[in-house]
Amino acid sequence: MASPTKSPPEVGGKKGCCGCGGCASCGPAEPIVGMAKPHQRKCRDGLCCVIFLLFWVGMIAIGAIGLKYGQPGRLLYGVDYKGQTCGMGDLASKKFTAYPRMNDDFLLNLAKRSPLDYRFYGVCVNSCPGTLSVICNYEDAGINSAAATNPYTQAVLLQCLTNATYSPPTGVACSSVKSTCWVVPLQTSSVLYRCLPVYNTTNAQGSVCSYPPGITSPSDPACLLVIDSKSGTTERPAKTNQVIDAMSTARATVGRWFSDLYRAWWVIAVCAIGAAAVFGFVWLLLAKWCTGVFVWGTISLVLAG
Repeated sequence: MASPTKSPPEVGGKKGCCGCGGCASCGPAEPIVGMAKPHQRKCRDGLCCVIFLLFWVGMIAIGAIGLKYGQPGRLLYGVDYKGQTCGMGDLASKKFTAYPRMNDDFLLNLAKRSPLDYRFYGVCVNSCPGTLSVICNYEDAGINSAAATNPYTQAVLLQCLTNATYSPPTGVACSSVKSTCWVVPLQTSSVLYRCLPVYNTTNAQGSVCSYPPGITSPSDPACLLVIDSKSGTTERPAKTNQVIDAMSTARATVGRWFSDLYRAWWVIAVCAIGAAAVFGFVWLLLAKWCTGVFVWGTISLVLAG
């Protein structure tokens, strides 16, 4: 009796003998219609995967070398006049960088061709200096002494630098102060651990009733005419500096941006998240149902343009 003919094994519910690819002994492979079925899938672009993995291995190696032999702290903290990174090593407690002679540095930098070559004299400090603070270099141990009896107080340092007829107390040499210290005229604030000056601007406004005579309150029901007045003051350095002016303008502009974002955050959230998600799904459905219109419409518009 003849043995029964063995039928090819079923793979994924379909009769076949070659798994996901088909073979010559059992006919052509099952055609892929739409999304490929699990038994029709296979690994593709193996070489690209190997290249991608090698790329990441190289990136990890470069990062490890940079962390071991480089100074990643420079990406965050500033650099002082000695080339030391603030907030690291012996300067770990001094994370902020102050620039006490920005006007002089700006004039020196004008001789350089590219703004990328500009360098500013930095001093590492514990906190950003305030109005009329005095910043000194590190070399003079007497001036930088942390002892409670140190005669070089901020008031004494300021007098040495600004008062030509000042008679310093015993133990204070104003000549040393003048050669190693500078006055910071404006209040400074930290921007990425860099102490940048902030213009002190105040605005005032008021209203007064101008008619009829004898009534001054603009909220009085009998008032017919009101005069609004606005005034403001800005405290700035006597010596103008284009860098400081540009930074102050930029800070004010960015501040207004963030203020607008804070007031309109819910509108941005609704439009950027909710509306974007809804219209995204609508677009996908239109692309599914109207593929021909999209393709031929795009081609027609490109040719027409």
